[in-house]
Amino acid sequence: YIVGHILIVTLPLWAYAVGFIKLNFKTFYKTLVLVGILYASSFIVNNLMYLLFDQYSNYFYSLNPAGGTPLETFYNLGKTFYLFDRIKVNPLYMVLTGIFALFIMSVLYLVFYVHQHKLIDKYFRKEEPLPSE
Repeated sequence: YIVGHILIVTLPLWAYAVGFIKLNFKTFYKTLVLVGILYASSFIVNNLMYLLFDQYSNYFYSLNPAGGTPLETFYNLGKTFYLFDRIKVNPLYMVLTGIFALFIMSVLYLVFYVHQHKLIDKYFRKEEPLPSE
């Protein structure tokens, strides 16, 4: 668990540091779409695990949060429903978690985007010489 999460954090940082990743609006948009698809898929998979094996999984914490996290507040604000007495859903929790993820991703992208452009300005853009009088 710990090693997996360390890799989730360090691999993108390494890819950014060596210049493999260039951040722009297109990469931000594609990342948002991918994460949104994975988040929605996790809800389906988590409920499918219950339907097939009578045991919930909790990928992306899309059904309920880990204790002691900010997501717990979002979960408590919402209400958990069971569709067809088997499919667990807390709509407000899912929406608030998605908004929270969007906020975190936006802040991180902004920080790295600004950093990336400062590096480009510093090392790759040459100052134009002033015209002689």
